[in-house]
Amino acid sequence: MTPTASHPDDDVVICAAVRTALCKAKKGPFKETPPETLLTAVFKEAIQRAKVKPEHINDVVIGNVLQPGAGPVPARMAQYLAGFPDSVSTMSVNRMCSSGL
Repeated sequence: MTPTASHPDDDVVICAAVRTALCKAKKGPFKETPPETLLTAVFKEAIQRAKVKPEHINDVVIGNVLQPGAGPVPARMAQYLAGFPDSVSTMSVNRMCSSGL
């Protein structure tokens, strides 16, 4: 889209929203699956739904609950595994149950 007076080039546009299946913490079929593996599938599906190239995305926001390990690292790892360039910023939000929904 070309910037206009009604649509400046800094507008925020949500192109796709994707989530993993709901599951119980440390139980169920995904308990041994690393978070970056789950998120890689989410990233790939989001770019497929949005029909956009990863290099055209500016920011990615991931909501989660009880993020393991080194904070935002699993989201960043998944972003690279899904083919996003390192120029795309990633933010992880941990607001307990509501951020994962």
